Amino acid sequence: MTLGGHDESTGRRQSRLPYAILGLAGVVIIIQLVSLFVPAEGPRFSMLPKAAATDTPRPTRTFTPTPTPRPPTDTPSPVPPSPTPVPPTETPEPEEASLPTDTPAPAATPVPPTATPRPAAPTPRPAAPTMPPVAVIAPVEVDNGEWGKGGIYVNYQDEVWVNGPDGHRYKAELGFWSHPDSLAKLQEFWGYAGRGGGNWKMIVLVRTSVSWIACGANANTCYQVSTNPGQASFQSEVYYKPHVWQSLLNDYLAGGWQAIPRNQYYPEIQKSVFDPICGAVPDLPVVGIKFTRAG
Repeated sequence: MTLGGHDESTGRRQSRLPYAILGLAGVVIIIQLVSLFVPAEGPRFSMLPKAAATDTPRPTRTFTPTPTPRPPTDTPSPVPPSPTPVPPTETPEPEEASLPTDTPAPAATPVPPTATPRPAAPTPRPAAPTMPPVAVIAPVEVDNGEWGKGGIYVNYQDEVWVNGPDGHRYKAELGFWSHPDSLAKLQEFWGYAGRGGGNWKMIVLVRTSVSWIACGANANTCYQVSTNPGQASFQSEVYYKPHVWQSLLNDYLAGGWQAIPRNQYYPEIQKSVFDPICGAVPDLPVVGIKFTRAG
């Protein structure tokens, strides 16, 4: 049975085999037919795109020039002009230059006004007249050359007091002006004497009263000289009458120390000192007189 059954199934299979082959052959034929159509159409489409491609590149070449104008559009892109407006922004910086107008503010020229208060300095200058530019000094040094330095001394028999028109009493003193020209003139006339043999000195003795016969009633000033060669010294005793002292004080109160050399009796006073020295009188004021008000 199995053998027989096997033969039937195989027989059936064998009977179906021709149909399967035919079906497969049909499929193959269909595929081939389709493939025929597909490649035929494929080349056509491939040909068309190629032809189209050949046509399209030509226009694209024409379009390619169009992109080239784009760069000019970039070049006109006035990006640089935009910086040019930037300089105008710098031009406002000159407004900062207006700051130099503020620099004129250093019109610290008002500083000269500060200099104007300097004229206030002249105010102390008026005070200067109260302090005479020269003083009356004694003793004073004189040069005796190789013998050394001597001096001129002023002594008083008594203090000299004078009543002023202002009701005050003033003490009078005799000496020499401290001005360099006056002291130089004193040394010059001291040298004219030509004394030698010692280091000479002089004493001026101011007297408040005398009994000299030679001092008459009409005399204003009187003097006499004595010499001591052993001591290398000589002395001039001077006497100025009360009206002379009074006249000197009045001029001093009216015009200060500068009025003393202009007093009418001043030449006689200077002679009483210099005539004993060398027998000559300088034309420059050398002898000085000062007054001090009693406290």
